[in-house]
Amino acid sequence: GYAWAGPAAGNRAGVLLALAPLFAGNGFIMTPDTAFAVAWAAAIGCAWKALFQDTRKALWWTLTGVCAGIGFLSKYPMVLFFFGLGLFWLFAPGKRKEVFWGTAWAGLISMILFFPVILWNAQNGWVSFLFQLGHGLHASKHTLAATLGNYMGALLLIATPLAGVLAMVSSVRAILNEDLQGRFLAAFFWSVVLFFGYSALKTLVPANWPMLAFYTALILLARDWPAFPVRFRKASLGLLVDRKSVV
Repeated sequence: GYAWAGPAAGNRAGVLLALAPLFAGNGFIMTPDTAFAVAWAAAIGCAWKALFQDTRKALWWTLTGVCAGIGFLSKYPMVLFFFGLGLFWLFAPGKRKEVFWGTAWAGLISMILFFPVILWNAQNGWVSFLFQLGHGLHASKHTLAATLGNYMGALLLIATPLAGVLAMVSSVRAILNEDLQGRFLAAFFWSVVLFFGYSALKTLVPANWPMLAFYTALILLARDWPAFPVRFRKASLGLLVDRKSVV
């Protein structure tokens, strides 16, 4: 936020992320999502530095891979980070070569760190990989209306309904805009939301699965904050501060 849209937007992003119900909950309960969230944020930050801010690109892509590897050790959905980079590649014609080779190098580093898990799975019938795939992609007994309705509710729960909708609006604007830095952030929102949207066609999706889509979406919202009507901003903050909105 600071580097892209200035100190004011950076401060707003910090406040929004701290108040978002599901992010705040991870500050009190230790789950795999806690380490996963840190690794996800760090990987995005390092990739950002590599693409937009620093001449030591090899170093930052290497650190991106290290953070992604740690993320894989926390939760397998870290693969969606690379989906996000792939989506950004589609919307960044001037940086496609750099994104491709940087992503390839970061992916190699992350797989080196993740290799013990791959080896264990290979020796045990790929049991944990198959379980996770089945957990998220196998059809359930629930109706399509129930699974999609649940998914939309989960998305709205993550950052409260109003802030969540405003973050989605900012993510739509960013992906349609020619600003590459905004598209970069939006790519990580859409890669997660669309992937779990596909999963929601088959099964119930808990709110913590797509949670990290809103890490970059709330940064985009912080950038766009002054452009939204005052009544929306006041209502958004009111819902975020009111902890009953978590329930």
